[in-house]
Amino acid sequence: MGIRKLQGASCNGVLIHVDDEELERFDIREEGYKRHRIDLIDVYPHCESAGCNSVTDDLVLNAVRCPECNIVFEKAHKKRSANDVDESDIAVWVYIQNEESKPNPSFPITQSYVDIIIRGCLTVSKEFARKFLQTTHGWWNDGELDGIRRNTNDEGARQHHTWVDDRQSPMYVRADSDFSIEHGDAIDRLIEEHHPHALEKRVISM
Repeated sequence: MGIRKLQGASCNGVLIHVDDEELERFDIREEGYKRHRIDLIDVYPHCESAGCNSVTDDLVLNAVRCPECNIVFEKAHKKRSANDVDESDIAVWVYIQNEESKPNPSFPITQSYVDIIIRGCLTVSKEFARKFLQTTHGWWNDGELDGIRRNTNDEGARQHHTWVDDRQSPMYVRADSDFSIEHGDAIDRLIEEHHPHALEKRVISM
């Protein structure tokens, strides 16, 4: 999973308040990624209510549970309005891959990893999960067959599989098997709303 810069594009995410020491630990953990600072002018609070204004609506800001995050949104709005904001005490960071790499049979998309991401999105709301799916691309990538054990028919075996349903035998080290098994069907229905053709090509790992 990675983020790419694209003019005019947007995606949803979660702000987490950390200190400098924790940030250093993130830098070590996110090997292969580089930390980039996001301009506050591009940071908006998440908004779902019909007719709400995600930029200025007090109800949206009041729903933010993290005080430091609320400061981010308030300063972001001020910067868009006046472009004169003291940012010396606050920064928003994102990790971007050093090299863009597409899924392949040696490093496929694993459903157990996707399930963890969707689980996090659902702690916000189902609409938040849908926004993630709408703005995430690259679910299907042609590749060779070697490197993945699969249980599929002859027609499927001639295809190039780079998305693996590993819920019964998770490959992802932080997988939550109980969650995946219990909510797998519901997650698949969400994915099918946005990426039905890619989902059809997903194969079962053995």
